[in-house]
Amino acid sequence: MLFGLPVPALLRLDLGGKLAYLESAGYASAAMVGGRLTIDLPASTELFAQGFYAPSSAASGSVKSVSDSMVGLRWSPLKLVGVEAGYRVFEVKRNDSQRDRSIADGAYAGVSVAF
Repeated sequence: MLFGLPVPALLRLDLGGKLAYLESAGYASAAMVGGRLTIDLPASTELFAQGFYAPSSAASGSVKSVSDSMVGLRWSPLKLVGVEAGYRVFEVKRNDSQRDRSIADGAYAGVSVAF
């Protein structure tokens, strides 16, 4: 869930949190806080960067930290349809560093439909 705050006309800052259930080298959950910065571009396009983080105090089990960050470009040809591409890194660090995992680390592309 993100709460938006318009800065100038072309810039938007959203702050919020999300819960993550993790099944990587053991089970755990994390309450992550973070935000998204969006820059509106011409032709129904926007550039964005977002990041969420949970320290060990907001995670269960042997999780030391969880971080999820991405940058990308989104095009909305219709109001409820979006096409997105970018780069994402999602990491889970544990007290035992041999159990650290990188869930996502690379380019991605996708289509979304809102209703």
